[in-house]
Amino acid sequence: MGGRGGGMAPGYLEYIRSLKNYETTLNSQGGGLLISYNIPIFLKNQNNF
Repeated sequence: MGGRGGGMAPGYLEYIRSLKNYETTLNSQGGGLLISYNIPIFLKNQNNF
């Protein structure tokens, strides 16, 4: 997946973004940074996100 001189495996970002109840942020500047976090269903239903 990552590593020196590596990149993201094909389809990995799409897989991560398809996960239910997860939010994902990708910063592709420089070395790149992918952050995913789970949003509990009870919070998502409160329209906070």
